[in-house]
Amino acid sequence: MTKVIKLLDKYIFYAIIFLFPLFLLPIFPNYFETAKLLLLVSGVLLLSIVKIIGGLTSNSFKLSTSKIDIFIVIFSVIYIVSGLIASPNKFDAFFVPGTATFIVLSSLIYFFTTQLQEREKKDLEFVLVLSTLIAAGVQIASFVGLIQKNFSTFGNLITSFTYYIAILPVAFYKVFKKEKIAKNIFYGIASFIILVGTFVSFYQILPNKNNALKLPKLSTSWSIAIDTLKQSPLLGIGPANYLESYNKYRPITANSNDTWTSRFLVSSNTPLTILSEVGIIGLLAFLAIFYFSLRKLKLNNPIYVSLFIIFVISLILPLPVSAFPLMMLLFALNTMTHENVGNFSSKTPIIIISVPLAIIIAFISFFAFKYFYAEFTFSKVITEMSKGNGVKAYEEINKTININPYVDRYHLVSASIDIALAGSLAKIENLSEDDKKTLTQLIQQTVQEAKAAATLNPRSASSWENLGDVYNSVTSFAKDADAFAIQSYSQAIYLDPINPTLRIKLGGIYYAQGKFADAAKVFELAVVAKPDLANAHYNLAMAYKEDKQLEKAKEQMNLTLSLLGKDSKDFETAKKELEAIEGLTPPQSSPSPVIVPPIEIPATGIPTEVPATE
Repeated sequence: MTKVIKLLDKYIFYAIIFLFPLFLLPIFPNYFETAKLLLLVSGVLLLSIVKIIGGLTSNSFKLSTSKIDIFIVIFSVIYIVSGLIASPNKFDAFFVPGTATFIVLSSLIYFFTTQLQEREKKDLEFVLVLSTLIAAGVQIASFVGLIQKNFSTFGNLITSFTYYIAILPVAFYKVFKKEKIAKNIFYGIASFIILVGTFVSFYQILPNKNNALKLPKLSTSWSIAIDTLKQSPLLGIGPANYLESYNKYRPITANSNDTWTSRFLVSSNTPLTILSEVGIIGLLAFLAIFYFSLRKLKLNNPIYVSLFIIFVISLILPLPVSAFPLMMLLFALNTMTHENVGNFSSKTPIIIISVPLAIIIAFISFFAFKYFYAEFTFSKVITEMSKGNGVKAYEEINKTININPYVDRYHLVSASIDIALAGSLAKIENLSEDDKKTLTQLIQQTVQEAKAAATLNPRSASSWENLGDVYNSVTSFAKDADAFAIQSYSQAIYLDPINPTLRIKLGGIYYAQGKFADAAKVFELAVVAKPDLANAHYNLAMAYKEDKQLEKAKEQMNLTLSLLGKDSKDFETAKKELEAIEGLTPPQSSPSPVIVPPIEIPATGIPTEVPATE
């Protein structure tokens, strides 16, 4: 029995490591990272069960430890604590995209690896090279057009590049070891293919390529990290929540480059991402792991070289969370371990340990099932939307939310489906009473879903912007919708203060209400946020014009013309508008209602859990 358990333990672990670079499932919206998270969760849970059974059937124990174990534990624990305390939405931190879970599972991969015998570690290196060889071969085939273009089993070019260049020294060094000729030939071929795969990945992320890498500037990332530290130095902004820091703390200079409309989910490199998301303790633990792993120069050790390469990459690029299992695995293969052996005089200690572990495994399994099943049904929603089948998409999104109501993006998509169906229904002439009732229900559901998204992730500017958009779209049907839209956009601006688009939307509501002086004040701030945005100057000109400030209106329309290219179709129109101080695309009034207002907006209109200001 013990021998069988040991074999299961070893080969399940080998299977996880082999499959990880290759595993993908088209049943999820994200074929790659969600599938790899599923593999890690299910694999580690299964492995843990096997280890518990092994402990219960054995009278002895063996535990290998190393000097960096404590830093691995701290790094993992800080992600859990930050995810539970600092993250506004726990499902984002642990499952969508699951940064904290990836880190914890990667740490467990480290500890599983350190328990292996030296011979087993060598076998594991072969498994790593073989799976990376296959992944590189697939990507090369895609690059030359033999299969789907721009395809990688990693789904992320930074991950594939990191994997290939990190495993390359492991394969290359083995070419020159005194082994059987067949092994030398295998590692020689593997080295060549992985090297080509490395160049292919690197080539595809170069500037001006279709998959060119876009990242915030280092100065921008540094400024964001410092401001985040001022708010939460110990726990950061929360795992997988960098976007909140980017929106709130990016400097106004970020609006001066061509990526000003981009919203980045990571910093310009790995340390700054970690510092922003989990604070200074997480960063110190991360750096300590590398310091104690690399402080003694060992260039004759390919694992050491691989770790050094990963460290350099982490200083230049933000490592995706899917690269962390490999990094932790290499830490374990590189570190020196001390073996502790003992015997159990009684089964009581192992039972005491096993019971809570079994409860934890059951707890994790329950939430993992809810998440992965909901993602599976959400994939159907996306498929139906792409087919233009709104009714079927409506049914599937409701099913998804019933399975897992804690993911804000499900509610955002639900709101967009509801408003699209309402829009289609509103276009029908001579609506029946039943149709009017359905239209009313769809509008109410749209508001409810948008509010749910903002409640689940109250520090998300996009959720509040979406709520504002929803209210703004139903002002003809719903009482006080414009007031609620103003509150929503104001909260979005608080969370994303230098976003000129938000201020243009807010100003547009004031304009539609005939409050031209208020609209002008808001548009003035949009101009300050991005002085080279023609639309901001145009809207300001229109507000000045309606507020009878004609000189200012002329000045702003002239600035609009200076920012529009002479070949633009809007240039001639703007030139004519300058003469009359009329709108290029003036704020549109709300459409005439097809049902008699007012529709009662559910509850109070705005989620009360989050104040508009601190």
